[in-house]
Amino acid sequence: MSGPDPDLPAPDLNTPDLSVPGTEVPHTSAPGFLRRRNALWQRLRQMQPGTPEFDPATFDPVAFETLLLELSDLTGWSRERVLAGLGIGSSEEPGAG
Repeated sequence: MSGPDPDLPAPDLNTPDLSVPGTEVPHTSAPGFLRRRNALWQRLRQMQPGTPEFDPATFDPVAFETLLLELSDLTGWSRERVLAGLGIGSSEEPGAG
């Protein structure tokens, strides 16, 4: 399993992706936003291979994708940026292949 491209800078996990028009998220410091964002990150991390919680027999790719898109919508980040924040490339997604 190869990780993110070492020649690319790591994504800044604390700011929205402002390179895409309309993705500004002005409420990112609100406690409710932070709790929701952190909970989504935690749930996605638990679904990654190599974590104690990951079980390929019960892995639900639809649930993974739903959480991924929910976090993407919440933060204004692209799907690829969220995957990079998890330390995986799109070809290394749980259930891919």
